[in-house]
Amino acid sequence: TLGCDPITGAPREVIHLPGNSLLPLYAGLALAVVCLALLFKVYLHAAGAAAVAVAILLRWSWENGAHPSAAPESHDLPQGLKLHSRTFDGPGLWGMGLTLLADAALFLSLVFGWMYLWTAAPAFRPPERSPLPAALLLGCGAVLTAATAWLQHLVRRLRREDERGLQWQLFGVALLGALQTTGLAWLMATAPIAPTSHAHDAVIAVMLGFLLVHGALGAVLAALQGWRVGHRYVGAHAPYEPAVLAQLWMFNTGCFWVAAAALLLWPATFAGAS
Repeated sequence: TLGCDPITGAPREVIHLPGNSLLPLYAGLALAVVCLALLFKVYLHAAGAAAVAVAILLRWSWENGAHPSAAPESHDLPQGLKLHSRTFDGPGLWGMGLTLLADAALFLSLVFGWMYLWTAAPAFRPPERSPLPAALLLGCGAVLTAATAWLQHLVRRLRREDERGLQWQLFGVALLGALQTTGLAWLMATAPIAPTSHAHDAVIAVMLGFLLVHGALGAVLAALQGWRVGHRYVGAHAPYEPAVLAQLWMFNTGCFWVAAAALLLWPATFAGAS
């Protein structure tokens, strides 16, 4: 179908729609098992089903975009138009943006819960100092910010049709993401918090878990992009996917620094004001 300019209606690209596949059904069944296992508190089975679901979703992602089974090269396109996976435009940009808006609502509810705890929760006794090591948290944020800036630089180079070293640089972005995720995991494992006993620690654990999951997702998808470059599904001829992925990394970076400010600066500021 034609992708048109929202103001002028002028055709900009040809949007290719997904073909027939059983992978969405398999992914849905695996996610259903995850939900049922959590409801029945069979956590080991839930973890196994979640791993299966992730594998299916990654396989589904692999067969998307400029993959030949999803968008074979066509020689009968209208003159001057390309398939959307060969441009910087397409429905995936809107899909990612709207998904992140919903995700941001969840994240902001965590931030609101944190502020409510400090300002209005009855009988709340704030700890004398933050249980989180500021140096490690800020170091993770610095690594994430550097990786996001690197990915944005790669997207700008793709806009100039420059794909030199694209694969290994995407792997480099993924490596920084893995480093940041490992740092967060270490912080969660070693921080003296008791999330099952105290609301203060529970909010910290959930917020760090949110950052950890999103950071790991960004790292995995960056590595997937690098792998796809080697198969010629991504590159100067098909620059669409890194532009979509860059939105997730910018979202992760913004959420990280909002969380860092909430966890480190808010308690210090509120304690000083009181």
